[in-house]
Amino acid sequence: MEILDKKEIYSKENKLNITACILSHNDENLIENCINSIKDFVREIIIIDIGSTDSTLKIAQKYTNKINKYKWNYDYSEVKNQFFKYSTSEWLLFLNAYENLSDESKSLFNSNFLNPKTIAYIGKDIQMFQDREIELLSCRLMQRTSEIKFKGPVFESVNDDIQRISKTKGMKIEFVNLFVNVNFYLKYSDDNDMYKESLEILKIALNKKLLDRNQRLAYMIYQAICLKYVGDTKDAEDLMFVCLDEIRRYNKKDVYNIPLFMQPFLFLGAKYSKENKYKEALAIVKEGLDFYPNSLTILTRYCEVLYANRMYNEVLETYDKIIKLQRSDSYYVLEGLNFNMINKISQEFAKLAMNKLSY
Repeated sequence: MEILDKKEIYSKENKLNITACILSHNDENLIENCINSIKDFVREIIIIDIGSTDSTLKIAQKYTNKINKYKWNYDYSEVKNQFFKYSTSEWLLFLNAYENLSDESKSLFNSNFLNPKTIAYIGKDIQMFQDREIELLSCRLMQRTSEIKFKGPVFESVNDDIQRISKTKGMKIEFVNLFVNVNFYLKYSDDNDMYKESLEILKIALNKKLLDRNQRLAYMIYQAICLKYVGDTKDAEDLMFVCLDEIRRYNKKDVYNIPLFMQPFLFLGAKYSKENKYKEALAIVKEGLDFYPNSLTILTRYCEVLYANRMYNEVLETYDKIIKLQRSDSYYVLEGLNFNMINKISQEFAKLAMNKLSY
């Protein structure tokens, strides 16, 4: 992989040597906002469209002539990997046409930003979910290299490759205040539409024979999550139990490096709590902590089930651990985190536990 010379970071137009890679499909009401959020500092904008029948491409033509149509094959990674072929810049910034870069992120894109010794930058996706805002870590900006490929037909990711490059080549992965607004609620009139689409893609993906063990398990977990949100609760629960049994066969260190694998512990812990089976909930969440001992999400759920089991001193100890992990920046950074929600919930259970102990 060629390493950038620092002198090459700026193009002749005095814009950053970045290609904005935008994936579109019937986004006529959103794509202009997406392009306007990045056009002032990228030297190139490339659109790949997977079958728009509205005015999406007509709008895009006002900003770029680098528009490519691609036959949709139920695999988002397959489509996004095409950008590595079309792009001419040294850095790639990936967005879907229904997303936009937040205003506070734009100050990052200055002459001191791009570091040739950094393989990728990790920022956060900001999205609304069930009437609340959540933040999820994501990699949107990376160096253009044939060594990086998206993986996964849905919830596609380059994390495996950038971590491998970081370890083998000694390149950095930097966490920065790069915020992307993910406007699912504007793209999909009903959340169920998004999950139904994902289920269709996952069904096709799981029928492929060349999946490795991690891919198959990841797709099954995503499938269970989507089933839950379309209302097929029993099928979702049954599938999560299958996933949990498979995770138990893994080496703990391998599980720790895959944040998605914590979902069965959280999912089934919540299931048992709703059924008032608090001992079962405690056992499964505690097992999750054995795999992810510094996960703020699991520790917060642990506060909840400890309280339900009347283990009030343990609630306070767990809350203290949550605070210490945050202060020392030693919490699990790979999971999607909503710090406001984590602190609000854990603090509430700590107060409730304190009141119980004071009686």
